Amino acid sequence: MNANFDMNAKPDMRLKIAIQKSGRLTDSSLDLLSRCGLKFSRGKDQLMCYGENMPLDVLFVRDDDIPDLVQEDVCDLGLVGLNVVEEKRLAFQARGISPLFEAVQLLDFGRCKLCIAVPDGFEYRSVWFRPARRWPRTICGRPRLCSRARRC
Repeated sequence: MNANFDMNAKPDMRLKIAIQKSGRLTDSSLDLLSRCGLKFSRGKDQLMCYGENMPLDVLFVRDDDIPDLVQEDVCDLGLVGLNVVEEKRLAFQARGISPLFEAVQLLDFGRCKLCIAVPDGFEYRSVWFRPARRWPRTICGRPRLCSRARRC
């Protein structure tokens, strides 16, 4: 690619991308940006790096924060799992807020699954089954997605 970029562009003129600071998607996200031609250097505990050949900044944040950063216009793009996008979308809708983000491209990396755990000796029938007695609690990192799965 032969383009002239103003590397001293004002901060509001630089594209900001949020990616997971550590986790399953971090290395694949950085690899994707590199394959797109972005050159950057990242220190071990660095939370932000600057594109060396493009007016682009990469922010390294918690995956749950990425949709919020796009919603609040702190970042222009985010690379995050679809489960995080859907959970945040449902959370915003539950509060009567229109999400200002959307999934624009599914990538060929990252997978997640929803697992159901039941007590030992419990006869599991289906996700729609509700036991006669209430279990002490439901543990789920994505409660809105879990409840939506039960309603399907």
